[in-house]
Amino acid sequence: MTARSKTAVNFHGTQMKEKFRSRMQEFASADSTSLVFTDDLKTMLNLAENTPEDIKLLHQMIEKFHDQSSGLRFGTFVFGPVIMRYFHSINETNALLALLRNPKTVTLFDQFISYQIAMDLLLNNKMYNEVMEVFEIAQSRNIQDNPFPKNCLILAMAALYRMNTPESYQQMKTVLEKANNVAHVPMRRALTYAACLALNQNDPKFCIELLSECKQQNYVTVRNLKAIAFAKLNRLDDALAIMRAALEYDRPNMEVRKRSFFKDVVDSISQIVTESASKDVQLEFERIVKNLKDREMVEDQTLDMMLESPIERLDPRERDSWNNNRNFVDRGMVERNFNQNSNYDRKTRPLYPPRRPGLNEME
Repeated sequence: MTARSKTAVNFHGTQMKEKFRSRMQEFASADSTSLVFTDDLKTMLNLAENTPEDIKLLHQMIEKFHDQSSGLRFGTFVFGPVIMRYFHSINETNALLALLRNPKTVTLFDQFISYQIAMDLLLNNKMYNEVMEVFEIAQSRNIQDNPFPKNCLILAMAALYRMNTPESYQQMKTVLEKANNVAHVPMRRALTYAACLALNQNDPKFCIELLSECKQQNYVTVRNLKAIAFAKLNRLDDALAIMRAALEYDRPNMEVRKRSFFKDVVDSISQIVTESASKDVQLEFERIVKNLKDREMVEDQTLDMMLESPIERLDPRERDSWNNNRNFVDRGMVERNFNQNSNYDRKTRPLYPPRRPGLNEME
């Protein structure tokens, strides 16, 4: 049972929930001299339900809590992420936006994770313009002197990608140009969202330029995007070279992830090859595709499905999910060996799998 449910049960059992709400309504009113303490706000967050009354009361308490002298708050409890998680859990976007737009309360959310939760909720509700608005608020707050928090930038790129309009494309280019001006290198997911948007807006050249910033050129989405972008630029030799390299990398007798291609990408390249390529290129393409299918390297899911797949965090000790033929080394064992043997081999340093799927195994 969670702390939230425990609190709710305790209040329900003692029939104190309504009494607490009534008292907080009195304390949170503008003409009241009573204070809203940290524990009051914690309790309200635990008790609050998805009702207009509770949402309004919580908003009033947050404003009152913020307006109180900062000298009266000795605790270090950070409310921003907790408040955002509450709104996320009840799918409440309007109250969330009201707090972020309010100069009186926005300072409570000066944490990257608060904006990340808010943007995720808005993205789930297809409120893409509001996602960009919240991203701009986060930038204006300049939290930790970082105007481009990496996860927030990913969500911003996702919103622009889903809008898929000439306006969103220009906005994407503006955001990335500003990031480049401060030497910020976006994460791969942000770059692939932007590259796919460029491709959808018929700009394969810019798509290639964006993908060149990715460190992992053989990552599944990068590989597929480069192949289709080269094909759209009528550089079929380069597109086929990428597909051929995947076949050459394939190790049938080893437990490694295949460097696959998505069916919609293969179909799109096939159409371009059929319409514009010479007979020799068509035959070579057919041979490559046949080999890919024979080795089960053409996946039924689409590029969009892969691009939009959730980023899941894995237990670093889930070895079975990390397809790597290197052996794991216990950190304590390495430390003991280092202390006992001056000829310490750095190659035996402890190895851990990536915390997210896709950094090694999704190739």
